[in-house]
Amino acid sequence: MYLRGFEIKPIHSDEDYTKAEEFVSQLENKELNEEEEKLLLILSELMGYYDEKYIIPKYKLTPQELIQYLLEEKGFSQIQLADYLGVQQPNINAILKGTRDLSKDLMKKIHEKFKIPYDSMF
Repeated sequence: MYLRGFEIKPIHSDEDYTKAEEFVSQLENKELNEEEEKLLLILSELMGYYDEKYIIPKYKLTPQELIQYLLEEKGFSQIQLADYLGVQQPNINAILKGTRDLSKDLMKKIHEKFKIPYDSMF
């Protein structure tokens, strides 16, 4: 199947994904007929499947990376982040050092305060 010269097929590599992504962006603000819209939907679903299976897992953060990201993103010190989350600073430090796991309670607080998907912390 082709959509405006682009072959709609399973996506098996990051290169395939990038090509599909570029093609989809070219279609922005273009009028599509009903058949083209259906093909675009199929391509979007193929991209979504590849994204969930291969791309998102590459960027899943470890607990240490998550805490470090929050520190950098918000410009917080460990003490400020601990205060914001309502925990003791040594807990943050121990997670960063890898001597303590991210507790479910802290995961919940991070989820609620920063709107980070809860399941992304496992």
